[in-house]
Amino acid sequence: MPVVIALSPTGPAAGRRADFVLFQRILPWDHAPGVLLLTEAGGVARRPDGSPNRPADPRPGLLNAADMNCWDTVRPLLLG
Repeated sequence: MPVVIALSPTGPAAGRRADFVLFQRILPWDHAPGVLLLTEAGGVARRPDGSPNRPADPRPGLLNAADMNCWDTVRPLLLG
C-alpha cells in the first residue's frame, strides 16, 4: 500500500484539489499515466532527490506537485 500525503489549504477531503502528493512505493503501471497527464498540464513529477521520474527506475519515492514552485517549497518540508 503506498504512503500518500496530500495537503491543500482548502483540503482535498472537501472535494478540492491537492497541491502535491508524495508516493513512497511506485510502480510504472500505477504512475506513468498520471505523470504524463500531470506534466502535460504543467505539473511536476520528480523523485525526492529532484531527478526526473523514469518508469524503469526501481528506487522508491515520487513527489508530484502543481508546479515547480510548489515542488521546491514542499520538498524540504517533507523530506528534509
